[in-house]
Amino acid sequence: MRSITLSILVLALLVVPLRAHSEEVISTTACEVIANPAAFNHTLVKLIGTVYQSMEKFSLSVTLCGAEKVGNWTGIWVEYGGLVRTGAKYCCGVPMDRNRSTELEIEGVQTSLVENDRFRAFDSRVKNKGHASATFIGRYFSGKKDWSHRGTEYLWGGFGHMGMYSLLVIQEVK
Repeated sequence: MRSITLSILVLALLVVPLRAHSEEVISTTACEVIANPAAFNHTLVKLIGTVYQSMEKFSLSVTLCGAEKVGNWTGIWVEYGGLVRTGAKYCCGVPMDRNRSTELEIEGVQTSLVENDRFRAFDSRVKNKGHASATFIGRYFSGKKDWSHRGTEYLWGGFGHMGMYSLLVIQEVK
Protein backbone atom coordinates (compact mmCIF):
# COMPACT_ATOMS: atom_id res chain seq x y z
CA MET A 1 0.00 0.00 0.00
CA ARG A 2 2.84 2.35 0.87
CA SER A 3 4.50 1.85 -2.52
CA ILE A 4 1.23 2.64 -4.33
CA THR A 5 0.87 5.88 -2.35
CA LEU A 6 4.47 6.80 -3.11
CA SER A 7 3.97 6.01 -6.80
CA ILE A 8 0.87 8.24 -6.95
CA LEU A 9 2.75 11.06 -5.22
CA VAL A 10 5.69 10.81 -7.66
CA LEU A 11 3.31 10.73 -10.63
CA ALA A 12 1.46 13.81 -9.31
CA LEU A 13 4.74 15.70 -8.93
CA LEU A 14 5.67 14.89 -12.52
CA VAL A 15 2.30 15.95 -13.95
CA VAL A 16 1.93 19.27 -12.07
CA PRO A 17 4.98 20.97 -13.66
CA LEU A 18 3.80 19.91 -17.12
CA ARG A 19 0.43 21.55 -16.59
CA ALA A 20 2.02 24.68 -15.13
CA HIS A 21 4.07 25.17 -18.31
CA SER A 22 1.25 24.46 -20.73
CA GLU A 23 -0.42 27.85 -20.41
CA GLU A 24 -1.99 29.00 -23.65
CA VAL A 25 -0.06 31.63 -25.58
CA ILE A 26 -2.34 34.05 -27.42
CA SER A 27 -1.13 35.19 -30.86
CA THR A 28 -2.02 38.84 -31.30
CA THR A 29 -0.65 42.23 -32.38
CA ALA A 30 0.47 45.26 -30.41
CA CYS A 31 -2.47 47.16 -31.94
CA GLU A 32 -4.99 44.60 -30.68
CA VAL A 33 -3.42 44.74 -27.23
CA ILE A 34 -3.58 48.53 -26.87
CA ALA A 35 -7.10 48.62 -28.32
CA ASN A 36 -8.29 46.46 -25.40
CA PRO A 37 -5.63 46.31 -22.67
CA ALA A 38 -7.86 44.86 -19.94
CA ALA A 39 -8.67 41.82 -22.11
CA PHE A 40 -4.97 40.91 -22.30
CA ASN A 41 -3.98 41.74 -18.71
CA HIS A 42 -1.65 39.08 -17.26
CA THR A 43 -1.89 36.92 -20.41
CA LEU A 44 0.99 35.30 -22.22
CA VAL A 45 1.04 36.78 -25.73
CA LYS A 46 2.96 36.16 -28.93
CA LEU A 47 3.42 39.17 -31.17
CA ILE A 48 5.74 40.64 -33.75
CA GLY A 49 7.09 44.10 -33.13
CA THR A 50 9.92 46.57 -33.04
CA VAL A 51 11.42 47.71 -29.76
CA TYR A 52 12.98 51.17 -29.64
CA GLN A 53 15.54 52.28 -27.08
CA SER A 54 16.64 55.82 -26.33
CA MET A 55 16.80 58.11 -23.30
CA GLU A 56 13.72 57.36 -21.15
CA LYS A 57 12.42 54.86 -23.69
CA PHE A 58 12.45 51.10 -24.06
CA SER A 59 9.15 50.42 -25.73
CA LEU A 60 7.31 48.51 -28.41
CA SER A 61 6.30 50.59 -31.41
CA VAL A 62 2.56 51.26 -31.64
CA THR A 63 2.75 54.22 -34.02
CA LEU A 64 0.92 52.42 -36.83
CA CYS A 65 -2.06 51.55 -34.62
CA GLY A 66 -3.77 54.95 -34.94
CA ALA A 67 -5.06 54.74 -31.38
CA GLU A 68 -4.29 58.40 -30.72
CA LYS A 69 -7.03 59.28 -33.22
CA VAL A 70 -9.60 58.01 -30.71
CA GLY A 71 -7.85 59.57 -27.72
CA ASN A 72 -5.98 56.43 -26.63
CA TRP A 73 -2.35 57.27 -25.82
CA THR A 74 -1.44 53.84 -24.43
CA GLY A 75 2.12 52.75 -25.11
CA ILE A 76 3.82 49.45 -24.29
CA TRP A 77 6.98 49.58 -22.18
CA VAL A 78 9.25 46.55 -22.50
CA GLU A 79 11.17 44.75 -19.80
CA TYR A 80 12.92 41.40 -19.76
CA GLY A 81 11.67 38.63 -17.50
CA GLY A 82 13.72 36.46 -15.20
CA LEU A 83 17.03 37.74 -13.88
CA VAL A 84 17.94 40.12 -16.76
CA ARG A 85 17.06 43.82 -16.87
CA THR A 86 16.97 45.93 -20.01
CA GLY A 87 19.18 48.51 -18.31
CA ALA A 88 17.02 51.33 -19.70
CA LYS A 89 17.27 54.65 -17.88
CA TYR A 90 13.83 56.08 -17.41
CA CYS A 91 13.14 57.54 -14.01
CA CYS A 92 13.92 58.36 -10.50
CA GLY A 93 16.49 55.93 -9.14
CA VAL A 94 15.47 52.89 -11.18
CA PRO A 95 18.57 50.67 -11.38
CA MET A 96 20.32 50.61 -14.75
CA ASP A 97 22.35 47.51 -14.03
CA ARG A 98 21.52 44.48 -16.15
CA ASN A 99 21.08 41.84 -13.42
CA ARG A 100 18.42 41.11 -10.85
CA SER A 101 19.01 39.06 -7.71
CA THR A 102 15.57 37.42 -8.01
CA GLU A 103 13.31 36.70 -10.96
CA LEU A 104 11.07 39.59 -11.99
CA GLU A 105 7.65 39.46 -10.40
CA ILE A 106 4.88 41.86 -11.39
CA GLU A 107 1.48 41.98 -9.70
CA GLY A 108 2.14 38.60 -8.09
CA VAL A 109 3.08 36.97 -11.42
CA GLN A 110 6.61 35.58 -11.64
CA THR A 111 8.30 35.84 -15.03
CA SER A 112 11.17 34.01 -16.68
CA LEU A 113 13.45 34.55 -19.66
CA VAL A 114 14.87 32.13 -22.21
CA GLU A 115 18.45 33.42 -22.53
CA ASN A 116 19.43 31.85 -25.85
CA ASP A 117 21.27 33.08 -28.97
CA ARG A 118 18.10 34.72 -30.38
CA PHE A 119 17.63 36.71 -27.19
CA ARG A 120 21.29 37.76 -27.06
CA ALA A 121 21.22 38.85 -30.74
CA PHE A 122 18.03 40.87 -30.19
CA ASP A 123 19.38 42.50 -27.01
CA SER A 124 22.69 43.35 -28.69
CA ARG A 125 20.99 44.91 -31.71
CA VAL A 126 18.56 47.05 -29.71
CA LYS A 127 21.41 48.26 -27.48
CA ASN A 128 23.76 49.02 -30.39
CA LYS A 129 21.33 50.25 -33.07
CA GLY A 130 18.54 51.70 -30.93
CA HIS A 131 15.89 49.38 -32.35
CA ALA A 132 15.30 45.75 -33.20
CA SER A 133 12.39 43.72 -34.55
CA ALA A 134 11.45 40.19 -33.54
CA THR A 135 8.67 37.84 -32.57
CA PHE A 136 8.18 37.87 -28.83
CA ILE A 137 6.47 35.70 -26.29
CA GLY A 138 5.81 37.72 -23.19
CA ARG A 139 3.51 38.49 -20.32
CA TYR A 140 1.36 41.61 -20.76
CA PHE A 141 0.33 43.88 -17.89
CA SER A 142 -2.25 46.52 -18.71
CA GLY A 143 -1.79 48.76 -15.70
CA LYS A 144 -4.70 51.06 -14.89
CA LYS A 145 -6.78 53.27 -17.16
CA ASP A 146 -5.96 56.91 -16.48
CA TRP A 147 -7.61 59.96 -18.02
CA SER A 148 -5.34 62.71 -19.26
CA HIS A 149 -5.45 66.27 -18.04
CA ARG A 150 -7.60 67.12 -21.08
CA GLY A 151 -10.36 64.80 -19.91
CA THR A 152 -11.07 63.22 -23.30
CA GLU A 153 -7.83 61.33 -23.84
CA TYR A 154 -6.63 58.37 -21.84
CA LEU A 155 -3.83 55.89 -21.45
CA TRP A 156 -3.35 52.61 -19.67
CA GLY A 157 -0.32 53.01 -17.49
CA GLY A 158 1.68 52.37 -14.39
CA PHE A 159 4.94 51.17 -15.93
CA GLY A 160 8.03 52.61 -17.61
CA HIS A 161 8.96 56.27 -17.82
CA MET A 162 6.78 58.31 -15.48
CA GLY A 163 4.34 55.37 -15.29
CA MET A 164 2.90 56.28 -18.68
CA TYR A 165 2.92 52.81 -20.27
CA SER A 166 1.39 49.38 -20.04
CA LEU A 167 4.02 46.62 -19.92
CA LEU A 168 5.23 43.67 -21.99
CA VAL A 169 7.66 41.44 -20.13
CA ILE A 170 9.61 39.56 -22.80
CA GLN A 171 10.10 35.93 -21.81
CA GLU A 172 11.35 34.59 -25.12
CA VAL A 173 12.54 35.94 -28.47
CA LYS A 174 11.51 33.64 -31.31
